[in-house]
Amino acid sequence: MKNKTNIEFNLIKVSKILGIDTFNGSITVRDLLKIMEVAEFNPWEKPLKGYQRKIDNTKINKIADRTIDSLKDKKEFEGFEIFVDAINMNIRSENATKYVKPLDAANDCYGGFHKLTYISELGGGFLVDGQHRAKGAQRAASILRDDKDYENLEILLNTHVNISLTLTEDIFKEAYIFYLINQHAKNVAPEGATRLMVEGWESGAVNFQNEITRGSTKITVEDIECAKVADRLSENSEVWASRIKDYNEKGAGKISVRAMSQMIKPLFLEVKKRMGENKKQQIEDATYELTEIFWVSLSKTFPKMFDEVNSKKYGITKSSQAEVLMKVLKYVYVQQEKEWEDRGYKFGNVADTKSWDKVTTSLRTFSDENNSLPPKKVKGADCWLIGQSGSMGKYTSAGAKTAIARVVAGHIEKELGITRQNPETII
Repeated sequence: MKNKTNIEFNLIKVSKILGIDTFNGSITVRDLLKIMEVAEFNPWEKPLKGYQRKIDNTKINKIADRTIDSLKDKKEFEGFEIFVDAINMNIRSENATKYVKPLDAANDCYGGFHKLTYISELGGGFLVDGQHRAKGAQRAASILRDDKDYENLEILLNTHVNISLTLTEDIFKEAYIFYLINQHAKNVAPEGATRLMVEGWESGAVNFQNEITRGSTKITVEDIECAKVADRLSENSEVWASRIKDYNEKGAGKISVRAMSQMIKPLFLEVKKRMGENKKQQIEDATYELTEIFWVSLSKTFPKMFDEVNSKKYGITKSSQAEVLMKVLKYVYVQQEKEWEDRGYKFGNVADTKSWDKVTTSLRTFSDENNSLPPKKVKGADCWLIGQSGSMGKYTSAGAKTAIARVVAGHIEKELGITRQNPETII
């Protein structure tokens, strides 16, 4: 913050939540705009510094327009509807509590009146909830200033806003409050919830760990572990490093970390079943290595589908089509150890690229009917062409993806000389 700022907050000490004293009070829009900061999540940033979704400028502009309309309609003006609910704010400083004093000794209790003497050295007031409303008011103030409408600007800036205030330097507690507000009102975007849980889990933040282990969220420990595998792929994979996007990251055609982790999960659970519960890091490593070796093998079998020039013509790394192939990967991993060997096929070492090359090479002869009218037979890489020319893009429902995965797995077994009486029962 560039300028020194001293502001006095009149507060009521409400309760202790997550070990943090929570206050209700008010602040003028003028003072809110001076100190507010938005802790936006930055993709792939370590350590965690923010958690908010990206600002929606369309929403901010609508709030600004409504604010200005309310001001200019003097007959109806009775305050701003945008502030009918409180702004949730956290001052992220370990020293902040030193600046909160009861109005008298008898008031030093919950329900008692307090005063916070805010100084700029405490840092910004991070908007845990209400960022769009605050930014909308900021935009309205800017427009009024540009229009030289100083009368309405002063009315706006002098308006008092209801705030719910916490004082904690722990960003994971701050982020968990954000999660609770949004998860039990308007849900956090699935990608955002997953990212928060991964970061909170890895940091050892107790609240996030409890949220996961006690089943308060749909995200499980296995989901966290699979998301960590997806993170590793996004960082190191020969195939996936440029094809996975994080929460708040733009990237047309990329798969979200959450979608990738959900594709990985069935394979992860199979690896876990075989390796045992107590080998967490080894399970994660093995799942990562299996996924990587399979996709590298595919990229060698069909190099055009993965190179920079031609890859845009193919959908093999799109979410639905990649999910089909991850189902096939899981199937091969499960069957090769005993089932295939009993049927006369020796797969070899699952960590050996050559073992997987035999599997992926068999897909060069895979054929299917494409999406054109009337349908035409296509083979090999052409099955993964986008649009009507290819066939794999038509399998988007859960049932259709499972069905085509069975067909692909059955083709692989046939090409490898593995026969079974009921091929439709696999996967």
